[in-house]
Parts: sequence; structure tokens; C-alpha cells
Amino acid sequence: MAPGLLRFARNDGFVSITTSPALARIDRAVELQLAPTKSIQFFLPPEQVPPRDSYGGEVTFFGVPHPGIYQVSVSRDAWIDVFENGTRLPFVGASEAKDCDGVRKSARFALASGDLVLVQISGASQPSIKVAFEEAPDLASE
Repeated sequence: MAPGLLRFARNDGFVSITTSPALARIDRAVELQLAPTKSIQFFLPPEQVPPRDSYGGEVTFFGVPHPGIYQVSVSRDAWIDVFENGTRLPFVGASEAKDCDGVRKSARFALASGDLVLVQISGASQPSIKVAFEEAPDLASE
């Protein structure tokens, strides 16, 4: 299991961030305090229109060490949009785990090195969410 996902399972190693937007290193996991969707001005509108009574927020990760596939995992059901250099990235893989302790959804994205990466969360049903962002584990070895 990837280190970020182990943090979810053990519920440790999170940096608590009380406001959105936030800034974190790529090898960190954060517990992001979200705001009501109707009060947020997203960088770009979410790709999936969130319910009006939902929550959302943004966290920018920095320190992408090299080009590759990176994974964003969240602890609750929510929509994940990722932006690199101002452009929304298509996901190259995704999974949902309704029965996995602590991890609800993961999405994978191809990133260049050194860039700032904006992770936009929308459509969450509760005002906080754990977010892990790390290099994706090799699927062949899982």
C-alpha cells in the first residue's frame, strides 16, 4: 500500500489545514477544512457540477520530483479536479473504494516535474476531507 494510503488507514501523519486555499508539499497528506460550495470561487468551475448544499476547497501541492503518474486520494466521496500550469488535467486512472477504511476515492494524473499542482475538491457532503498526494504505486506490484 502506498504511504499516503497507509496514513489514511492508520489515521496518522496528517497536516491539519484549517482554511482553503492551502499549500502543502507533495509528500504530505492534509486534512482540509472545506467551505460551502456556494461561497467558493474556484480557479475554474468543477468539471462535475456540485450539489448546492455540498462543500469544496483547494490545496496546492508543490515539489513534484520528476515526471510521472501521481495519485490523489480522498477520504470522502467528492469530485477531484487537478490543474497543472493553469490547465485542467484529465485523469489517467481512477478507483473508488466504498468498503476501504479511510480511503473513498483515488485518481491518477500524469504530471511534469517541479510544477505546482492545484487540487480542487468539490461536491463533498461534509466540511472536512483528508487528501493525500503522492507518486502512484506501480500497479503491477500491488
